[in-house]
Amino acid sequence: MRVLLADDHVLVREAVGSYLIEREGFDVVHANSLQETLDALTQDVLPDVVLLDLVMPGMDGMSSIQKVLAHCGPARLVIFSGSTNHSFVAQAIEVGVRGFLPKTMSLRSVGSALRMVRDGEVFVPSAMFTDTFNVGTRSAPRDGSQFTAIEAQVLKLAADGKTNKEIAVMLQTTEVLVKMHMRSICKKVDARNRTHAAMRARELGRL
Repeated sequence: MRVLLADDHVLVREAVGSYLIEREGFDVVHANSLQETLDALTQDVLPDVVLLDLVMPGMDGMSSIQKVLAHCGPARLVIFSGSTNHSFVAQAIEVGVRGFLPKTMSLRSVGSALRMVRDGEVFVPSAMFTDTFNVGTRSAPRDGSQFTAIEAQVLKLAADGKTNKEIAVMLQTTEVLVKMHMRSICKKVDARNRTHAAMRARELGRL
């Protein structure tokens, strides 16, 4: 398995790269900027998975992710970051990213997650669906004012009694993304669960 590890932190690249080579038997190629990442994706031998840091020279949020996706070909793109949020990860997966690995993840788990992605799965840590998820981001304002369009649709369908599976089918997305959107919605309106989220949204005039 060939991995393109794009990160401008030398210690991170060395630690993760060495582990993947020595313990997982992966072939690892390094890049330390957006341009080096794009250049690596023009080579004859493409990686199976691209592990992309969000904060390195040339990176500019979702627009940079879409640039990398446009060059990936069959390679699968995974976000590798210590700072992001539910909404951003969900949006990235919707445009074609195949997973998110927080930099706090154990190296052993990184290897397993990359294999899952290579084999066609979308990987998101289970902690993203619980109160324990925290990768150094600020909490979203808890007033319901920043629902994305897809979050508003998910909340409306959930309030109508639709299950996550039904919502996923209706919105032509996946249950993983529906769960992520619901988690983001709950945080934004300070709700304990989907039922409470619908109640809070109504109280705030957002549903």
